[in-house]
Amino acid sequence: FCAAHQGTKRDAFTGEEPGKLPHEIPGFIKTIDNEEYSTAFNAGDTTPAFLIGLGRYHALAGDASFIIGHRDAARNALGYLLSHLDGRCVFWDDPAKAGARRYAQRATYWKDTAVAGREGDMPSYPVAYSMTQAMAVAALRSAEELAGLLDVPGEELGRTAERACASLWELFWDERIGTLAVGIDRQGFIPGLSSDG
Repeated sequence: FCAAHQGTKRDAFTGEEPGKLPHEIPGFIKTIDNEEYSTAFNAGDTTPAFLIGLGRYHALAGDASFIIGHRDAARNALGYLLSHLDGRCVFWDDPAKAGARRYAQRATYWKDTAVAGREGDMPSYPVAYSMTQAMAVAALRSAEELAGLLDVPGEELGRTAERACASLWELFWDERIGTLAVGIDRQGFIPGLSSDG
């Protein structure tokens, strides 16, 4: 289902990008500042979850044919993930990558209702959430484990996963609260305690 609905183009209305997995189908339409937006692709965590799921399925079932049958979707998802990593391997979510200035959702990870402490309960894009960063690390590790089946460079993915993991602890650790920050945006740490850490 996910592979069948994977993004193929940039779409400011839905937040779709090539390789991105949907948030919800068909999506809910919201009018914001006299512009319509759909929630269909308003998630940065669904694509890493797809790769994690493929890795877990293969580890538990040992079914290489299923992975090979979804090789293109997995490689496209990996391409999306890698296109959102910066030089420190931090996963940044930014509606500009879909050609938009915002998303319909206030937050683009599992807590999709609000980003406390920010004007309008929205982050100042681009944003990196600690939970999505951890998922990106796990997704890169899954892709590394599946490298032979996906025909992708496993060692390079392993190094990228290690840099992404180090950045999680280096950049998201908030001394004031003694745990990982909810996220980071253009204004700095997103304030507040969360179970995400």
